[in-house]
Formats: sequence, C-alpha cells, structure tokens
Amino acid sequence: MKVLEIMERAGIRDTILAIAYIKDAMDAMQSTTDIEVTTETTNIVDGTRDYPLPITMVSLLSVSVLNENNDTYERIPRLVGEPVLESDESP
Repeated sequence: MKVLEIMERAGIRDTILAIAYIKDAMDAMQSTTDIEVTTETTNIVDGTRDYPLPITMVSLLSVSVLNENNDTYERIPRLVGEPVLESDESP
C-alpha cells in the first residue's frame, strides 16, 4: 500500500503528518514483537559448498568466518549482483 492510499483512507491531507503516523505505527509494531536471534556455528570443510541451516530459520542476518591469525570473526559481505550459476553435470 502506498502513502497516498493510506492518506486517502485515513482522510489526511498532510503528507509529512501521514509519514510520521506510519513511522510511529511501524515503531509500535516492532517494539511489541519479540525477535529471537540465535547464533549457529559450524566448521568449514574444504570442497564443501552447501551447509545445513536450522529448519526454524526465517532469515539470515550475517555470515562470519574466524580469522585464526587474530582470533576474531570477520563478516563476509553480501553479494552485490547476481551470483554466477554454473550447471552441474555430475550425477
């Protein structure tokens, strides 16, 4: 739904006021909803591309890899473009 549609349905003429109401409503919805964030770890295996994900997972926030040189986790950036897909001819 667009802001204009909300303004028409609510009878509001001021766009700035309508956007403020929408932001307030979004904040209220987010503050009343509990979000469960968990951390899962797995070992990276050479030659393995796919790893199992928890069945209850809704979205993936980030992926990090342990840098063994300084014992810190470094976040892997998200893809900017479409991934390059290659066909797999193996049975």
